[in-house]
Amino acid sequence: FCYEIFFTNGDSVIADEEHRWYARAGKGYCHKPDWNVLTTQELYVAKALGLSVVIPSRPITEFEEKELLIDPYVLGYWLGNGSKQSAQVHCHEDDADEVAARFEKHYDISQHHDERSKCITLNVSSKTGLKKDCSSLSQQLKEVGVYGNKHIPEIYMRGNIQQRIDLVRGLCDSDGTIDTVRGRVTYTSTRQDLTDGLYTVLASLGENVSRYVGIANGFGITTTVYTLTWQPKFNPFYLSRKTARFQERAAETTCPIKSIVKIDSVPTQCIAVDCGDATEETDFRKSFLFGEGFIPTHNTIIN
Repeated sequence: FCYEIFFTNGDSVIADEEHRWYARAGKGYCHKPDWNVLTTQELYVAKALGLSVVIPSRPITEFEEKELLIDPYVLGYWLGNGSKQSAQVHCHEDDADEVAARFEKHYDISQHHDERSKCITLNVSSKTGLKKDCSSLSQQLKEVGVYGNKHIPEIYMRGNIQQRIDLVRGLCDSDGTIDTVRGRVTYTSTRQDLTDGLYTVLASLGENVSRYVGIANGFGITTTVYTLTWQPKFNPFYLSRKTARFQERAAETTCPIKSIVKIDSVPTQCIAVDCGDATEETDFRKSFLFGEGFIPTHNTIIN
């Protein structure tokens, strides 16, 4: 048999009955039991007995620094609050100076205040001294492949830690909110590909993110919205009014398993990775990540 494992954050995966996992199984929130190496079938039995089952929280994944045409924060903010086919971004009048300061590191900026609202439009133009072939944000957006097609390019999803954090901060400064009581962050968008991309970036930074799909009504229009929510380990904002609400998470995080369902057997492929001197079965250096959610799992044992 195979089993489909559903995690509380919305992720799921199919594994065969002998696949191995680092896991805790017990009552309550499973903070006290030791980590053990359990097969998928053993996880299934534990859930059938009514026990809580968790796997370790995903670690921060390191990639090499990438040479990026557009600053990650600038791209993130444009993806959230930018005009789809122009080098314009929009923001609340209270945020305009801070956002403009970020953009002015790379471009010349002019501001237009809509007197009918509190919205400021930042017109982004080329900055003196930049190379002609990449002097304007519009041209750069076309080169990167997001002009008229908003999404997070693969190279930005694989930047180094600081580049990914800057990308997250651009997106969250534009379309993110933070709870005033618990400091929980919520990101909402009508673009699934954009939200899915941000989810993968956050997972690569070690964040335990939950995903939801819902319906929003407004101005006579019904729209599908995609939401991410998480308790952050790092500050995902630059804007001062949002940063002031940030509360660093100190408690241990895990990836809880919501349910496990036995299904008919499907083709699976076990992969063994050479991990050097990690010889003990319970050595966490035998833990590896898979999927867009960077889910940690055990290495395959070769006899």
